[in-house]
Amino acid sequence: MEVRWSIGNSRSLSNEQKTVLREYAKSRVTKADELIFTCQSERSQLQNTNEALNRLNELVREALTPETQRIPTKKTKGRKAKERRLNEVGKDKKKARGKVKDWD
Repeated sequence: MEVRWSIGNSRSLSNEQKTVLREYAKSRVTKADELIFTCQSERSQLQNTNEALNRLNELVREALTPETQRIPTKKTKGRKAKERRLNEVGKDKKKARGKVKDWD
């Protein structure tokens, strides 16, 4: 069973949402500005139609859902303490070398 949905003639989407949907599903959009979904997994025509509609709804939902921004994790107390210790060790090494003496 085949389900066709015209993006340009849709009244339920704004122009901005239509462009987002076209970008998201550019390989599935035809020259006539339609999304085509086919399904032949079930024996019943009604079940195939429902499955194709479910796929269409899922694609539209994914396309129009904004991506959440990743929040970087904070350094743990142990990691901060370890870095502090390593910095102190580096400072101690530099102090142990002493000052540069002029040989002239």
